[in-house]
Amino acid sequence: MMRDGVQEPSAGRRERRVDGFVCPVPPQIPAGAVPVAGFARHRARALGVAACLMAAALMAVPVRPGPAFADAATSAPAAAAPTAAAAAVAAPAAAPGAAAAPAAAGATVPGTPASEAAAVARALATRLVAARAVVSSHQNLINDPSVGDKGLTAALVLRQTDERFATIAPATTIATDTATATEPATAGDRSERLLAVLDSAIVAVVEQSQPTINAEGVGFKGFIPAVFARLVTTRFNGLAVGEAQIRVTAPPALVRNRSSRPDAWESEMIATYLSSPTWAKGAAIETAAVADGRPAFRLLIPEYYGASCLSCHGQPAGEIDRTGYPKEGASEGDLGGVISVILW
Repeated sequence: MMRDGVQEPSAGRRERRVDGFVCPVPPQIPAGAVPVAGFARHRARALGVAACLMAAALMAVPVRPGPAFADAATSAPAAAAPTAAAAAVAAPAAAPGAAAAPAAAGATVPGTPASEAAAVARALATRLVAARAVVSSHQNLINDPSVGDKGLTAALVLRQTDERFATIAPATTIATDTATATEPATAGDRSERLLAVLDSAIVAVVEQSQPTINAEGVGFKGFIPAVFARLVTTRFNGLAVGEAQIRVTAPPALVRNRSSRPDAWESEMIATYLSSPTWAKGAAIETAAVADGRPAFRLLIPEYYGASCLSCHGQPAGEIDRTGYPKEGASEGDLGGVISVILW
């Protein structure tokens, strides 16, 4: 869990009609961005569930650096245009598994246009963030020992995920080739299909967790956003094996579950860039790299501790929190985690 809520859209948001549906378009998305349509229809076919509240997905393909990724009631401030140093970011040649230098936002994956790969990766990360925020928003209900059936069904979680998904801004991208980064493209069936797979993982986790969620007479149940996200990504990775992978990792010193440890490339990027005091807060890394011996498109989105996270991750350092782990001694705004997406 990085933060609980999501950034709400501003009062003057625009709307765009997609396949007959009127979709709100967050004003932060640059003009010329292309919405991804058809996801809701594909998900309904794949899952056999009712069409989502927003019948066309709202993730857009940014055509220039945009605002910082939002995942909290205490959202990280929107990053300004990257500094010259950040815009010229290049991975060290010795970064394990990485290409000689990060490609632009247009880094290519065989058979997938670069800008489409970026859009697919961002859409997956954004949808995970939205679903995790739904679980976070219901923590008081989940941990209420006086209530048995909480009514927190998979259908409800998906509906509320749709609502939040529509309000989260895309990640800021550090691009080394601005000419490539300004070429818009739509994400097609691959985005629809992988989003449907992610939703199927969300449904399965919520359904299988019903006995825990609805346990009467039990207070804290441990069904926290971080655990939910780990269960969902583990299931997703099993379903999308060989094509896509999502993980929520963190700087090695902050990792509590061994399965969430960063790989060598993630560790290098976290240490060199995302943990740097000069890194634009909220800015993501997109690059071509080698993952599991294959060319891949990789996305890293930093996440920061919000006020609600500090009950488990704050002061005093070393004190045991309610989950049984020692607190990290973090402060609000510190780097607390990283969403990592790989597309092969």
